[in-house]
Amino acid sequence: MRTAGGRRCHVDHCPKSAVGSTNLCIAHGGGRRCKFEECKRSAEGATSFCIRHGGGRRCKTEHCNKSAVGSTDFCVGCGGGRRCLVDGCEKSAVGATDRCKAHGGGRRCMHPEGCTRGAQGSSFLCSEHGGSRAMARVQKQRQALPSAAASAAAAASASASASALPEAAAMGVDE
Repeated sequence: MRTAGGRRCHVDHCPKSAVGSTNLCIAHGGGRRCKFEECKRSAEGATSFCIRHGGGRRCKTEHCNKSAVGSTDFCVGCGGGRRCLVDGCEKSAVGATDRCKAHGGGRRCMHPEGCTRGAQGSSFLCSEHGGSRAMARVQKQRQALPSAAASAAAAASASASASALPEAAAMGVDE
């Protein structure tokens, strides 16, 4: 990470610059903070609030109170931000790409078969190959299981019959 000169954040091993009259970077609590009760985010622009609580530039469309995106005066839903470069497409460009998800923008499935669909949620796979938010939740829940419970569950499912594991039958595990 490249950093400019000046004062550094006082948190150990943080290379970022300190902001405002504090000795911390924005990520560690430096700079102006949102005035909304119990909010810890940074205030945006000339306002006293974070984007979630109404700070920063707002969309210019009548009756829209969302945040304006990029150098435009509109939110993504009202046509602001970067748009897909495919002729006739009016959707937003996704990620660091110049296309919408339907036209190949955003993260793509990384399945070994060479899938070209969009990756889902926090995974690197499309929904066809098991990469959805629901799948990510299941994986997190499995990781959160204590190792003893996980090994007991694996032993119970691996048993060929309840008679082979009398303790499994006593616990009520069906064949």
